[in-house]
Amino acid sequence: MKTLFFLIAIVACSYISYAFSHDHASVHGMIVVGKQKVYLSHLPMFHSPHDYQVILEVELDQKGLSEYKKIQGLVTLVPEPFILPDMVKTPRLFKAEIFQGHFERGGVKKVNVVVSIRKVILSQKLNSAGSFPTIQEGFVFGEGEDQYLAHLIHGRPDFDQILSLQGYHPSGVVKFPGIDSRTSFQTGIIQTTNGKMNLKENIYYETGDLSH
Repeated sequence: MKTLFFLIAIVACSYISYAFSHDHASVHGMIVVGKQKVYLSHLPMFHSPHDYQVILEVELDQKGLSEYKKIQGLVTLVPEPFILPDMVKTPRLFKAEIFQGHFERGGVKKVNVVVSIRKVILSQKLNSAGSFPTIQEGFVFGEGEDQYLAHLIHGRPDFDQILSLQGYHPSGVVKFPGIDSRTSFQTGIIQTTNGKMNLKENIYYETGDLSH
């Protein structure tokens, strides 16, 4: 009998631990960039289930892509609910809505789309108590006219930022000597450890969602 109670207790504790640690399905808003190739950047926070910095290369269905290319300015995407790390680990088609502007801040819905993930470019779980590097770090993705820099998020408080850039190689993590890791990027020519980078346009900058 004691053995039975012991086993029941183990199962109950395991279930409780899983329930509190496992992410649940939610709506994960994203920034949309790129014309030749389309990229999604998850809008992160420092609490579950949104505590992930994720960048994806995706394909939109024909109608969705055509309408998306007509939109000027900031574009955001609101997908159907899913568990983000599961979607990253095992990509599948999902339905979404595309907005001109920020979908939570007066954005206007433009089109329904079906999205397929072609490639996971960046995926990291955020830690609100994470340490900051001594110099600024970013992540370069895309190619040709669709090339971008994303700020790598480290700990609270931090910021989310995406800028377009021109003619820089290689892709991946880039370090910026002489710039504090808590300082946002400015457009123009900037020095990296691999040479100079031309930051053309600030597409998205957010501090509020990562301040708490």
